[in-house]
Amino acid sequence: MQITEKKFVQRNRREILFTVSLFAYIAFHSACTTPKKPNADLSFTDDVQQTHVFRENPKRVVCLVPSITEILYTIGAEDKLVAVTEHCNYPEAAQKHPKKLVVYPNVSTEQVLALQPDLILTSTEVMSVKITEQFKPHNIPVFFINYSTLKDIPRSMQLLGKLLKTEKKANFLADSIENILEKYSQESILKRPKMWLVIGTQPLYTAGKNSFMNDVIRLAGGENIASGITNTAYPVLTREFVLAQRPEYIIVSKTQKNKIKETLLSLYPEMKVLPCLQDTSRIIGIEEDILVRPTPRSLQAVQQIKNHRIKTSNYLR
Repeated sequence: MQITEKKFVQRNRREILFTVSLFAYIAFHSACTTPKKPNADLSFTDDVQQTHVFRENPKRVVCLVPSITEILYTIGAEDKLVAVTEHCNYPEAAQKHPKKLVVYPNVSTEQVLALQPDLILTSTEVMSVKITEQFKPHNIPVFFINYSTLKDIPRSMQLLGKLLKTEKKANFLADSIENILEKYSQESILKRPKMWLVIGTQPLYTAGKNSFMNDVIRLAGGENIASGITNTAYPVLTREFVLAQRPEYIIVSKTQKNKIKETLLSLYPEMKVLPCLQDTSRIIGIEEDILVRPTPRSLQAVQQIKNHRIKTSNYLR
């Protein structure tokens, strides 16, 4: 049977249309199913030297450290937070966050996975790097941010601002903090009184040189008695070391201020000779969260210690 020219053209048209439609379907399907390639501009190295390359800026963040939570609110990235910890109490919005995770003694994998995060933020000051293995099988990056100096606060703000697309606000605030830190560092201090930061009494935990709290004391015009200890950020002191240093001031949390003298003398009676325990005006009480959390509020701790030093320097001998 012969095929007429008209039928031949019609059949060719149908075949061409079918082929075009097939290729269009394949192209559309490939575009929908092929995952996005990593973005070279979104490559970040965290503070435990892990390099993370993101396909897009994270939008669902689980934060496991109160200080980092506070910074996220400060730089305007709070809308990315799908969960914070039970200890995240500042600002008030963080305290009222609808999803609070229990992080001690362990973080629940199931609870975190249920939130479908694309980023977990934490710090080695509160968690072991082993947590990365907990979420590695689920392809959830665990990003560590650590603070060993006060300059790490604006640095982390800039980093998080770029990662979470709030760069403008983060950079502005970070620059402001850097300017304040520079102003403090340029102040001339004729005599730096020795200061003892008491974090614990049994044993005698304090902050060494590699802690941001050493910077707080230094910028406030004092000399940290443990500033020569570099092997750990938060060393344990011996009573002999404290006695030899003869600190002139004690810095404690505000809740401990009225009982620290009694506590120390009951445990270490020989410390009664220390200048910082012979006069209660030498005891400086700072709100605990401001004192121990590396955030923009650390500047308040600097100013409060500085004010106390200046106020009492006129009559302390």
